[in-house]
Amino acid sequence: MKLAKMIRRMLCLAMVAALILCTAAPALAASAKNPHGAYVVATSGRSRLRVRSSANGAVVDHLSRGTIVVYRYSKKGWWYVDYRGGSGYVDRRYLWSVENSTSKAKYAPVDNLWVHTKANVDSWCYGKLKAGKQVTIEKQSGTWVLINYKGHTGWVSSKYLRRVK
Repeated sequence: MKLAKMIRRMLCLAMVAALILCTAAPALAASAKNPHGAYVVATSGRSRLRVRSSANGAVVDHLSRGTIVVYRYSKKGWWYVDYRGGSGYVDRRYLWSVENSTSKAKYAPVDNLWVHTKANVDSWCYGKLKAGKQVTIEKQSGTWVLINYKGHTGWVSSKYLRRVK
């Protein structure tokens, strides 16, 4: 029993270290006009994630309606966002705040996801949510969202969630 707890804690600490390394650098660039946080792709078609802040920029990925991205900074009406371990520019007109999207909308993690007691990587991880399990977002704090899964709540990083129809 003690060995299992120690292994779980070591895995959680390793994830904390990885998240800190991945997110620390761009975290200082937002303005009050475009606050940090999670945004959901609002278009009915597929938005393009681009290399440059231009319609002529090469397309890195296509984002379906309901995809959640994390805002980092803006440039000429384009938002630089993080998406599933990558990043790029999306036209701001195609994004809505998660808080402003349908409150009872269902979301699902795209990868297995650690659930935290608080909205930060230093908080205790008390469970793992499997990819594809449907959750409801209760509220948002920066790039973290409080999810509800079968009556249980916890905090997860919003960049690994996708809206489900």
